[in-house]
Amino acid sequence: MKKLKIYYLALFLLAGFTFVSCEKDSDELTGDAELGGEVIFKSENLGYVVGNGKDTDYIGEFSVFQGPEKIESIDIYKTFSTKDEEGNIITSNKNLLRTITIPTANQHTSVPFAVTYNQLIAGLNISGSALSSDDGSLQIGDYWTLSFVSHVSNGSVHENSHKVKIAVGTRFSGTYKCVDATYYRIGVLTYTAADWPAKTVIESVDATTYKVNDYLGPFSANTYYFVIDADDNITIPAFAPDGVTANVGNGLPLISCQTNPNDLTLSKCATSNVVVRDDVNGRDQLKMTLGYLGSGGSREFYQVLEKIVE
Repeated sequence: MKKLKIYYLALFLLAGFTFVSCEKDSDELTGDAELGGEVIFKSENLGYVVGNGKDTDYIGEFSVFQGPEKIESIDIYKTFSTKDEEGNIITSNKNLLRTITIPTANQHTSVPFAVTYNQLIAGLNISGSALSSDDGSLQIGDYWTLSFVSHVSNGSVHENSHKVKIAVGTRFSGTYKCVDATYYRIGVLTYTAADWPAKTVIESVDATTYKVNDYLGPFSANTYYFVIDADDNITIPAFAPDGVTANVGNGLPLISCQTNPNDLTLSKCATSNVVVRDDVNGRDQLKMTLGYLGSGGSREFYQVLEKIVE
């Protein structure tokens, strides 16, 4: 299984996992606490990247520090939250992800855990329907919540007030630079990569649709959309995600290698409109050919955008 290194956990955040008796204040973080274990998470936020493969491990880690009362095991539970058509957040049932046994002889134990898409959706349903086996159905902003319940040597059970959130995003949103480009205006090479902007911002609209802000090649004041499918092919839709607004460049409907191959003969339809993944350094490339029909003939854009990794 691949390891999603970019999301490997960064900062220690105190999760405040002290324990109290049932007769006393039941808040894990305040009150007259007994001497129990303590759990510290490296991060309370992870990202699920649509399109990275459903067998990808999303890796978390927490540390257990034992006290006089020992944490013997920790149950990890999961829920899933999304928005309905009215924009209201709806949440699934809670389901056990797994139970982890903690060595009570160790004062400090680091506990890694990994989870895949199929493990995240197993046993969960929204409004009576099981979560889809296709992660392409996820919406940007959907998220899973992992909660942690400790079983202590004195027989008590306590839920940590801190949780881990796994939020849905997409791999190919971000800031890009141009590493290769041409622009032909009615058959004449007019601009090259040096004329493209230093940075192009690409946003996620949903699991497969992306919006380019401001620049179409060297031309500012443009917003257009493209789609990346499960096979890393890029297409230029005729309409914006609302299904009504035309997908335009410089005010004119965009054309693509699929719709108008005879109008894009000077670009690189045969070798573009694909994603080139960089699983080592994260510098993914988007190779795209598109254009529009203006006065006198076609305007052809070819560009290779490379993700900027800070």
